[in-house]
Amino acid sequence: MMTKNRSLLHYNAFIKEWMNRFKFQGDYALLLSFKKEWLSLFYQHFKTCSLIIPIPLSAERHLERGFNQSEALASLLPRQIVSPLSRLHTEKQSQKNKQERLQEELFTFSSSRKLNNEEVLLIDDIYTTGATLYKASKVLKQNGAGLISAMTLARS
Repeated sequence: MMTKNRSLLHYNAFIKEWMNRFKFQGDYALLLSFKKEWLSLFYQHFKTCSLIIPIPLSAERHLERGFNQSEALASLLPRQIVSPLSRLHTEKQSQKNKQERLQEELFTFSSSRKLNNEEVLLIDDIYTTGATLYKASKVLKQNGAGLISAMTLARS
């Protein structure tokens, strides 16, 4: 499904604290601290992609946080952002093991826009097991996406 994932940072105690401030306290100014490196990673590995698709939050999670951190990350990149996926509300991914993550359905395709074999870049904040990106890429592939790659802020 997905051809590659590149992450800017290694997930460690510092990044965990940074991520908590960003995701749960809405500290958007933190995005500027790595914008140059984020763009550099994009141009180095994904400059041929035509569409950027941020991993969606469920409506409940979005209401809880007030924003989608993946959309915020995607907004720093110089390509069209589309949101053809909807996320089903489930227990937080961080509360599940790899097997539980792999068995769960997370996304539906909720767009009338066809993906006509376009090269897609998925954006997410953290790559842990890869289950979220795998499931998103599976739904996108079933709905006409061409090459699918992913870019994440951090990888554990």
